[in-house]
Amino acid sequence: MWCKILPVAVGLLLVACESSSSDDGSRGGADSGTEASAGQGGNAGQGGSGGQAGNAGQGGSSGQAGAAGLGGSAGQGTGGSAGEGAGGGGGAEPQGSCNEVDPQAKPPVVFWPKPVRAYPGIPFTYTMVAYDEDGLELCYDVEGAPVGLSINGKGDISWAPTEADTGKHEFTVHITTPQGGRKSVEVSLEVTKNGFVFAELGGHDGAAGTIDDPFGTIEKGLAALKPSGAKTLIIRGGTWLVNWKWEAGGVSAPTRDARFSAAEPGEIYGYPGEKVIIQRDQKSHGLWLYRSQYVIARDVEFRGANVGERGGAETSGENLVFQRVTVRDSDWNAADNCSGFKLRGVEIVAHRCAAHDNYERKKLGVAWNNANYLMYADDTPPPLVYAIDCDSSGSVAAYKIKHAGPGKFIVHGVRDNGSFYGFGGIDDGLRVRYSTFVDNHIGIHLGISDPNSHTAAGDVVVEHNTVVHPKETAITLQNSYVPTTPIHVERNIFVVNQPFALPEESQWMYAIWIYTEKPSLDNLIFGENCLWAPEDNSGFRIGKKMYGWSEWVGMGKDTTSVWGEPGFVGAGDYRLQAGSACRLEGGIVAGAYGGE
Repeated sequence: MWCKILPVAVGLLLVACESSSSDDGSRGGADSGTEASAGQGGNAGQGGSGGQAGNAGQGGSSGQAGAAGLGGSAGQGTGGSAGEGAGGGGGAEPQGSCNEVDPQAKPPVVFWPKPVRAYPGIPFTYTMVAYDEDGLELCYDVEGAPVGLSINGKGDISWAPTEADTGKHEFTVHITTPQGGRKSVEVSLEVTKNGFVFAELGGHDGAAGTIDDPFGTIEKGLAALKPSGAKTLIIRGGTWLVNWKWEAGGVSAPTRDARFSAAEPGEIYGYPGEKVIIQRDQKSHGLWLYRSQYVIARDVEFRGANVGERGGAETSGENLVFQRVTVRDSDWNAADNCSGFKLRGVEIVAHRCAAHDNYERKKLGVAWNNANYLMYADDTPPPLVYAIDCDSSGSVAAYKIKHAGPGKFIVHGVRDNGSFYGFGGIDDGLRVRYSTFVDNHIGIHLGISDPNSHTAAGDVVVEHNTVVHPKETAITLQNSYVPTTPIHVERNIFVVNQPFALPEESQWMYAIWIYTEKPSLDNLIFGENCLWAPEDNSGFRIGKKMYGWSEWVGMGKDTTSVWGEPGFVGAGDYRLQAGSACRLEGGIVAGAYGGE
């Protein structure tokens, strides 16, 4: 048989089933690349440090503009510098020793960025890009590091190099999972003044680009970054007004064909301790890493992008990373994909980023093409895009697949508060794991990814997520868009805070929309989920028929899920208390916090 999920009522989904055959498939293997730890703390905390600080941290749940008409939370938080409100891994510092290694345990996923160069006299900060596939905190340690260099429990390296430290420093960063899996990264960090350029308000583009004679525009600094030239651009603090319209009207992107290597990467970042805001003046998009390779951009904020088919932060290339980058208030015609982050390419990573209120203001309806994070899978070579430990609020789709195709998306440890859709889209190989979606209309919407192109790239895995207080449906599935590979909806927590509405009011826990007659969805695998609402009479819909909890279980499609109060630690803290119904038999913990 096959089952279909449809939105039927506030916070719930409807599931429709028919009998038919489907292709056999086995569940995909481990995520390739690296994922950030979901952590065991609150959703965001202050400054991305996690802990029990609640949903949004200093970034506010909906930003300055609010999201009226979008179903957003319309809060009045004021965003601050890049990283404020962005997730920093959630939870307390890791406990125990990083020396407890089990060679048989699965290691963490670790991406390519590592410290390469530091400027004497400038505080050095660097964050490793890594995550644990089981959603637990990683332990970080350094061995053989220079005096004064340290790393904290979030993978943040700190040092204050001086002129006396000039030269290369060899050391090792150990990254260890709670189960004892380890990856060790060998670092050769050079303290030098070579290879750096600076941009500062009040500088000028005829300058040498040094710390004492800086460029006056960011574009000039970007253009100086070449494998044979400067490799690191440091941007001084302040509000930069820009009118960037690259790759149009004969204007090339200054990042065009900036193709570095993992050993000698390109770097773009804000001066440590200074707030860098890049603000649209008239018509502008944000930073576009165009046909670039091995570049990391971090610790900057982009505001007000308004050039269609661009983004507040955009990639096209290979091995590109945005880290602690904030994008807010993008505003242009939704038909041209109004977005905060526009991510396409091979091994593209948004790590601990934040996106707020990116949508078209002229039309306040639910225009599907508005998104905080917009991801593409239809390029050649096949894309691989990650959103790891990121925050979102106040758009139509928080995290969205724009085009399905041969590529894969890994969405791990992310959060959204108040966007219409928490996650939207479906493609084979998709993984949405250890993520939290709060106060959405629909928490997770598996559907509408145009073109509807699937290539058997792997199972769809939606597991260990926490969906709380959806206004319509917790999770929906559109049968006309699903691939034939297995679709796993397992070990999630779905909580609806009001009784189910009448069928015509479109409110469900699970909902399956049947748009076309297709083979039965035997590839849908539901199980070990934890569900709760004030009543259990009609929370599931398949096609046009409603089912209560006992009827749903009686269908035999899902015999391992439970109905019970999750027992969260507190408001905005979605960890589970002892005795929670979501602590299942066999040591399995449903939801985004705690792993298995």
